[in-house]
Amino acid sequence: MRNITFYGAVTGRGRMLGRARAELMRICNPRLGPGQLTMTAYGRTLCIDAAVDSAPIVSEDTTFDWQTYTMTFACPTPYWTETEDSVVEMTTSTGGLLWPLKLPARFATVKATRRFLVANPGDVECPLVMEFLGGALNPVLSNISTGEAIKINAQVPSTSTLVVETAHGRKRAYLRDNASGAVTDAMGYLDLSSRFFDLAAGDNYLAYDADDGAVAATMRIRWRTRYVGF
Repeated sequence: MRNITFYGAVTGRGRMLGRARAELMRICNPRLGPGQLTMTAYGRTLCIDAAVDSAPIVSEDTTFDWQTYTMTFACPTPYWTETEDSVVEMTTSTGGLLWPLKLPARFATVKATRRFLVANPGDVECPLVMEFLGGALNPVLSNISTGEAIKINAQVPSTSTLVVETAHGRKRAYLRDNASGAVTDAMGYLDLSSRFFDLAAGDNYLAYDADDGAVAATMRIRWRTRYVGF
C-alpha cells in the first residue's frame, strides 16, 4: 500500500471560487469509496486504484486569484498501471509441410506447439488473465523460462470461456457463459500440478498447446503493465 499526496489550487474570485471549491469537495469525498486516479504527464498516461484518505484542505487566503490545497489518496497496491489491457492471442497449429504430390501417397497431420515471445516493458511482474476459448481440449499454457504451467484437464464447453486469474489474493478459475456472462467456479478443471504464474519484467517465452481433436485450440492472455513510479 502507498499514499500519494497532491498539492494543487482552485482558481477564481467570489462566487466562481466558491463553485470551484464545492466541485473539488464533491469529487474528492472520502465517503465515495475506492476509485481510479488517472494522471497524464511526461508523454504518457497511467492510473492507479485509489481512495481519498483525507478530504482536500483548502487555504482561506484571498490575496490572489487562487487558493492552494493539499489532499492524500490511499492506494491498496503501490503500482501505476497502463490504462488499457495488453492482449496476446495464441493458437495451436497443424500442418506446415509442403511437398510435390505423387500417387499413391499417405497423409498425416503434423502438430506443433506454438511458442510466443511476450514482452513486459514494466518494472515488476504482472498478474495475468488467461482466457481459454470454448472447444479447447486439455489446453496448457507454459512458461518456458520457469517451467510453470496452467493445465486444464477437460474440454472447455463450446458455449463458454474458461478464465484463470493469477493476481495475488484473487487467484481463481471460472467458466464464463459467452451468451449471458454468468460465471461458475472451475477450479476443478485445473490439473493439480498447475501454478498461477505472472508475467516477469522483460522478455517471457510462453508456449500454448492443446490435445488433438480440439474444435478450437485458441486462448488469449491479458495484463496491465505495472510501474513503481510515474
